[in-house]
Amino acid sequence: EISWSDNIYAILGISRHMLPHPTLGAFLEFVHPDDSAATMATVSASLSGVRSSHEQRFRIIRPDGEVRDILSRAILTRDEAGRPLRLDGIDVDLGPAPSSAPSTFSAAKALHDSEE
Repeated sequence: EISWSDNIYAILGISRHMLPHPTLGAFLEFVHPDDSAATMATVSASLSGVRSSHEQRFRIIRPDGEVRDILSRAILTRDEAGRPLRLDGIDVDLGPAPSSAPSTFSAAKALHDSEE
């Protein structure tokens, strides 16, 4: 079972009623396509036992199109037989992803081009 805090919903730019039963797959749908494979590999490594914790930085795309930079940290707890029992983590919104912010030059060029 997966549960998300209100903070995760806020980071993703959605409300709890939009996704009342969160899944790993649903979360990965928000991950930027360029970061998806690495993010999935990190989570898989934790769940398979290769790693007992992870820290990763990746981008998400909110439903409104905004791209955000996220720092994720998690620790895996195992049962007596070594099976994954629980993955506890925290995701921190670091703000707009640097590559998603238009440069001053690009904005000025777009304005200039629109005036011609």
